[in-house]
Amino acid sequence: MPIHTIKLDNPQALYVVMGQIPFVKTAEEIHAALVVTVPEIKFGIAFNEPAAPPVVKHFGTDETLIELARKSAGNIAVGEIFVLFWAGTATAGVMNVLREVSEIQKIYCATTGSVEVIVVDSTHGRDVMGLVGGYAREEERCVQVVKRRGVF
Repeated sequence: MPIHTIKLDNPQALYVVMGQIPFVKTAEEIHAALVVTVPEIKFGIAFNEPAAPPVVKHFGTDETLIELARKSAGNIAVGEIFVLFWAGTATAGVMNVLREVSEIQKIYCATTGSVEVIVVDSTHGRDVMGLVGGYAREEERCVQVVKRRGVF
């Protein structure tokens, strides 16, 4: 079974969430909940339908973010995956909205950082094995950051 990594394109260090949901209706519920709860939010969400041929449903309030989500979900190419990008709104507010959507099965990541998605191809299809995020640890840099931030 071939295993691949796919970089989740986030050129402007935007907020991004990748997760798993069972139906496009759930993506529509996420859209409605965000618009109602965080009216000023600018976002794009895309959902990979687990159908043949594959279809990427996409919507939101900002065309650039919608296109970024659509391209990212399409590149991952795993059914039942959603990708949500947003800008200008605190992470806590959006994550609280997502927690209220009971059909969300899994949140793989919520970050502004760099992410690579590990996928596996099999005779039955394709699925997410996990993610690699953040940056490689550099001992000297870590020591400097701890000195600057102080001890918890």
